[in-house]
Amino acid sequence: MPTLATIDMGTNTFQLLVAEVTSSHTLRRLGVERRMIRLGEGFSTEKRIRPEATARAIAALIDFRSTLARFAVDDLSVIATSAVRDAENQTAFLSAVKVATQFDVQVITGEEEAHCVFTGVQMVMGNGTGMVGPLAVIDIGGGSTELIVADGPEPSWVESLPLGVVPLAEAYLADDPLSPAALTRMKKEIDATLNILRHQPPRHCRFAGTAGSVTTLAAMAQRMSDYTAEGINRYPISRDFVAQTFLRLSSTTRAERHLQVGLDSGREDILVAGTLILLRVMQRFDWPTVHVSDAGMREGRLLRRYRERFSASTQTSTPPSTNGR
Repeated sequence: MPTLATIDMGTNTFQLLVAEVTSSHTLRRLGVERRMIRLGEGFSTEKRIRPEATARAIAALIDFRSTLARFAVDDLSVIATSAVRDAENQTAFLSAVKVATQFDVQVITGEEEAHCVFTGVQMVMGNGTGMVGPLAVIDIGGGSTELIVADGPEPSWVESLPLGVVPLAEAYLADDPLSPAALTRMKKEIDATLNILRHQPPRHCRFAGTAGSVTTLAAMAQRMSDYTAEGINRYPISRDFVAQTFLRLSSTTRAERHLQVGLDSGREDILVAGTLILLRVMQRFDWPTVHVSDAGMREGRLLRRYRERFSASTQTSTPPSTNGR
């Protein structure tokens, strides 16, 4: 049974997953780590990775390398998404990472990112849920939002939208308490970006969401002080709850948001942006409920690498044993 590892260098969070792929194509987690890096800090004004963000990134990757040394890893992939993809100093950043860590980083496209997300979510949503029919998936990330629709094991279409919670928070959520006028401008930007969608989901479509904003909302809905993926996976969040939570978060101070049970320290600003993205999408397509998946990019990337390198099978895997976001 091969052991695979993936590092996801996201715009807000870096995540490491080490897992064993079993003979039944399930994932057995061996190691999980995450660091809130804010690699995309400053992207609302300049498309460059700042020196201090580079230093934080390299420190986290060095820690991840120490963790990886404890395992006999058969395949490692290190991927970077929106922030590195869009950075004007991408080459210099990747060179600094290579020198400091010896990691060869692959910068993936928004479409590749969406396919990985879908594979990860499908592990949770595609098995044992009793759900049938088209599935729409949203991944609200630090630097971009992926929207995917499928009626089978692979997406019918994917779109990567320039809606990231980090630049939105920097552009509109700097005041404390938040400015109602700035919130209105953020809403207009989200709506204008949704207007450029090239595709439209089917009228009747089940809806799933993943990544930190969505999983945090699920944790808050359950007042979950100790996060577990088992409590998050397939948890239904109503559109009314999303709307009420946005109103509550946007009308409180950062310190008051920090006290919300289930809200990770460091998400006090970006969760407001992520909640509004989710709300506007649900309102736009009249989706009353979003079912949450803890699994996403990391799990999807790992499973896709396994299928490419170690397996001739392309069958959808069963849900992984997960714990952590």
